Amino acid sequence: RSVSAFLLNRSSDLEIINGAAGATIDASGNAKEFISLNGSTQYVKLAEGVYDASHFDVSAVTIKDVKITGLTGSVIKDNQKTLLGTLTIDNSVIEMPASNKQVIDFNGKGYVGNVVVSKSTIYSKGVNNGYFAQYGSRPNNFSEAYRANFKQLFDIQNSTFVSIAKGQNFCNFSQKGTANNGYTLKNNIFVDCGKNGQVIQGINSNQKSTTPAWDVDGNVFNWGGADVSAAEADGTSASYVKNSIAGVVTFKDAANGDFNYNFAAAPGSTVPA
Repeated sequence: RSVSAFLLNRSSDLEIINGAAGATIDASGNAKEFISLNGSTQYVKLAEGVYDASHFDVSAVTIKDVKITGLTGSVIKDNQKTLLGTLTIDNSVIEMPASNKQVIDFNGKGYVGNVVVSKSTIYSKGVNNGYFAQYGSRPNNFSEAYRANFKQLFDIQNSTFVSIAKGQNFCNFSQKGTANNGYTLKNNIFVDCGKNGQVIQGINSNQKSTTPAWDVDGNVFNWGGADVSAAEADGTSASYVKNSIAGVVTFKDAANGDFNYNFAAAPGSTVPA
């Protein structure tokens, strides 16, 4: 199925793109982002009685059981200052363009509270040097008590990333007042993503919080056809990168999105599910 941009604008609704029958969406005819968020209702009154006059609320967006090919822009973008509660990518394959397009582009001063990626593949046929996630500034006209409860969480498990944010920090955040950050990254494969040996360090880029909650276990890191898993545990990341899996991932036909891979692992290692 060909598609132009999805426009999600029903504030506080649960928006779902569900390809339960194994649908493939050809987005090559769309010159913009795949999902464009334009909230229709301003953020609700807060318990402290403070309003935010510029941000818009969308509770959740889910992409599930679908293959999206031919993207020329971001997967999702806030075209207004949007506070998205949860973005879920589940059991899906997403082909990013070979350009500097972000997977999650909230540089319009919005952010996502919780990013969940499960059993999915996000890849570029060429080199994508855009960020996996880019956020703008947190809203400053909420009360300090309310902003202290904002959370920024990433839960990424059993997924494969190929040539995303190559040569860049994996994420790019330019926020203030970000205190509650948490990163769960388990049983994933990262090939030519981020900076060489610094995928994990780059996921918490430019954050005020220098001590987020980390749960990083059982991942594979390759760069330039070599295993760089040991480098991921060097320096500042040594305390939270656990059980990296040594070995080189080779793909059957990466240029065409065929990720039936061969894994040359060290004895006793296991391949992420």
